Amino acid sequence: MSFAFVGITLLFVINLLLRRKVKHRTAELLGSKNHLEATLNAVPDLLLELDVNGRCMSFHSPTTALLNFPTNIRVGLTVMDVWPPEVTNTIMAAINEAKDIGHSHGKVFQFTLAGDIHWFELSVAHKLVSVHGIPSFIMILHDITEHKAMQNKVERLSKIYAALSQCNQAIVRCKNEDDLYRIICNDAVKFGGMKMAWIGVLDQETQIVKPVASYVRELNIWIA
Repeated sequence: MSFAFVGITLLFVINLLLRRKVKHRTAELLGSKNHLEATLNAVPDLLLELDVNGRCMSFHSPTTALLNFPTNIRVGLTVMDVWPPEVTNTIMAAINEAKDIGHSHGKVFQFTLAGDIHWFELSVAHKLVSVHGIPSFIMILHDITEHKAMQNKVERLSKIYAALSQCNQAIVRCKNEDDLYRIICNDAVKFGGMKMAWIGVLDQETQIVKPVASYVRELNIWIA
């Protein structure tokens, strides 16, 4: 067997192994790509890659049925081109924070959609590998409207319970109705988070409810 034949056979085997390796690696990359794409499509959030000036470098949005945020952003446009200042100011503040410390979490803003107010939370991360040396940031906008509504409900209930607790203490302490009514109105505003509270008593003869005490938070006064 000649050395030339051995060399050709060896090259053939190496080429075959390389082809198999490339085919296997290509299948792995395709599988990873499909897995990442399926994962992104399952997340009901808008994902953007922005430069330090808020210009869109790429974006991914799920189906319209899942997304609760306008996708009028396009590659090459800045967030200032398509969204109002109260939104873009929050976005740029998050980008600047991510530029300084590598990430930004917890910044929120509201956006009116079809007449309803929606709340969104930003998560921004500084991308370690830049394209052509241009710093970029990955940003996710997550709809937290339901969470915000539940949080507000819990806060309102907590304030009501605090006001009731204060009113119960007033009932025990007060010696006459006039003082009790005034304190209850004050506590309802101070601890219940209300702007104004009043108490009325039904006149048995006229069947008209007559105010006997009230308190207005802005004026910081009692009205009897």
